[in-house]
Amino acid sequence: MSKSKTSKKKKSEGEKIQLFGNFLANIWVNSPVHVYKNLNDVISFLHQDKFPYLWPDLKDYIESINEDDNPQEELKFQWLKLYLYHPDKQVRKAVVELNAKNDSWSISQTLCDLLIDPDKDVRTAVYKATWQREKHVGCKLVITKLFYEIKGAGFYSALGQEKAIIALKKLVKYAPNDISKEKFFKNLKNLKLYEYVIEPNERHVKRKSKESIKIDLKKEDSDKTYESIQSILIILFCFCLLYALYDILL
Repeated sequence: MSKSKTSKKKKSEGEKIQLFGNFLANIWVNSPVHVYKNLNDVISFLHQDKFPYLWPDLKDYIESINEDDNPQEELKFQWLKLYLYHPDKQVRKAVVELNAKNDSWSISQTLCDLLIDPDKDVRTAVYKATWQREKHVGCKLVITKLFYEIKGAGFYSALGQEKAIIALKKLVKYAPNDISKEKFFKNLKNLKLYEYVIEPNERHVKRKSKESIKIDLKKEDSDKTYESIQSILIILFCFCLLYALYDILL
């Protein structure tokens, strides 16, 4: 490695950036927090034994943390959640994997937001992490959160009805086995909120009225099938066209 590259690497080590956004209010207050910029620094930070306060100048916040049964565990949880919103996709992916066995409802809400992350690798990590959390309560919590979004009763979230439906279909796609899928549909069947009922046999979410929100969980596969058929038809059409031209020329 050249001296210039080495010096740049050393210079970037320990570098911090300012993280801000409405999501901070879900932790405590909508006020910027300084976080590590690089992946290695983030991982080292999250594996330490003692964590600092996110807002060391806020008296009410510090008092609230200190009143917790385990202040350090609460601080670790808050930092884990915070880094899920990091601008670096590699950091988000790594932190998603660290949160795979965290069965907190709050983490589940954050993971739901990341189901529509702009980076494919991050989204895939979230789907896999969700199924890893199935042994705890995470998978059920994510399904519940998605259902709230679909019926339009969600709290602050980056999701909306349309994106929540896409996320629900993707979640089924990444199920590790048939048993997990059955548990998934069982959770849907048992989930009854207000006037809504989910009927897994028909694979859609339905209101007890004339209106219904249909979710075809097989649509993605059928779309692929349609595209394949369409490609075959185009090839056949081209072949017939060439044959006709050949016949005319002769």
